[in-house]
Amino acid sequence: MVLLTGFGLGCILIQILILMRDYWRFTVTRIYSALLAMAGLLLLIPHMEPQWRWLAWDLTTATPALFWLLCETAFVRAPQWYSRWSLIAFYSFLSPALARKLGVDMAPDSPLHMFLWEVPRLCEYLLVLKGGWVLLTTWNGDRILGRRRLRSWVLGIVGSGILGVTLGINMGIASELFIQVTVCACAVSSAAFMLGGRTLVLAGGRWEQGPRCERKQAGIFSTEALPQSTLKQVKVTNALEVSSLARRLEERMSEGFYRTEGLTLRKLSLELGVPLHRLRAVINCDMGYRSFSEYINQLRIQEASARLLAEPDTPVLNIALDAGYRNISSFNRTFKDVTGHTPTDFRKTEGMVVPVSGLASIG
Repeated sequence: MVLLTGFGLGCILIQILILMRDYWRFTVTRIYSALLAMAGLLLLIPHMEPQWRWLAWDLTTATPALFWLLCETAFVRAPQWYSRWSLIAFYSFLSPALARKLGVDMAPDSPLHMFLWEVPRLCEYLLVLKGGWVLLTTWNGDRILGRRRLRSWVLGIVGSGILGVTLGINMGIASELFIQVTVCACAVSSAAFMLGGRTLVLAGGRWEQGPRCERKQAGIFSTEALPQSTLKQVKVTNALEVSSLARRLEERMSEGFYRTEGLTLRKLSLELGVPLHRLRAVINCDMGYRSFSEYINQLRIQEASARLLAEPDTPVLNIALDAGYRNISSFNRTFKDVTGHTPTDFRKTEGMVVPVSGLASIG
């Protein structure tokens, strides 16, 4: 048991150190690290003194809520931080702690026991299922292979493990060995993913694809059937080509080309004089955007948000048209999707920090 605990803690510690070193400034990293910390607590509980075990159990009841929060933050374009699911998340782990403190668990037939103990257990199941639902419903719209792999490999296994452990603990059928083996299996799987050359790159708080983004389908970085003697040279040449194209794209956008009304990926490819599939690969795989429209909207909303604060007397419609939108309704809808606020509400709060993910600098 001690050896199993040490092995699992080692896998967890490796992941936390990698995340702290490279990605700690992102919210999603901290949520995932908190989830890893809960897994570490589950491994340590059998080795704790009795007076500390209850505190550890109370803390680990936050695991389903953290899993839902991780899925919401990582994969939803505009996470709803303040919603009924947030209330359910708080209720799911605060109520059991309060019930234990009050000794309500000693009176299973009382209504208070049902409200503070049994209902939160159901909420835990709902949160795990809601996280899985987020993974499934956003799958088709995600064109970034690394993030799709993250769904099926890391979070899929982690979510299954959390659901299994939660069911076992709540129903009283999970032995210490079962919990240890399940947590270790999840820790090993996620650590193997992180250390297997598929490093997690985060952009603006979202999980994005790593440097091994699949570019074969896009027509670049296809190295199959190449002699080993030329493989390295081809990789270097392709990397330089992509880097040059990304630089040209950023330079053109810094000149305000994103303001072009009715701008499409095809128009942009003609402007830059590059094949459509290469440009799409750079935007999706190298720059980390789900689609061309998301990339353009990020640039437009960044400019619009700055002007809304800098030019309080300029009508919102004028700013929308200048940014490249055809009408005020599409601008309002996109602005709220990206920032979580309407342009009018945003302008009223001067100096508000814009929660826009992945905004590129436009000079």
